[in-house]
Amino acid sequence: MGPPSTDRQFAALGCLGTLTISNLDVSFEPGKSPGCLSPIHQRTMGTLGYREIREIRVTRRPEVLIFRTGTNPPALRVTDWVGAEEFQRVVAALKKAYQAWKSQHRDRK
Repeated sequence: MGPPSTDRQFAALGCLGTLTISNLDVSFEPGKSPGCLSPIHQRTMGTLGYREIREIRVTRRPEVLIFRTGTNPPALRVTDWVGAEEFQRVVAALKKAYQAWKSQHRDRK
């Protein structure tokens, strides 16, 4: 799905835009960076209602992949967005809290 974040081309191929998560839907609106013109990004922008969403996956690249029910390639593929660093910190904190919770509950059995 594109070069790893350590590749020199990663920044050039990224599509900086706005990721919006509301209580009704998830959407990605591309910005004006050159990478947004790439065919990879043209297929993966827009809005999905929660009823349409099968899975939301956060990868190490970092990127967010949002899959539509009944389809295999991601319907939204967000590689760069305003507030991405803060989002990644929140995801890391949630993962850490979940692991701590799992550890506590595993010890109680």
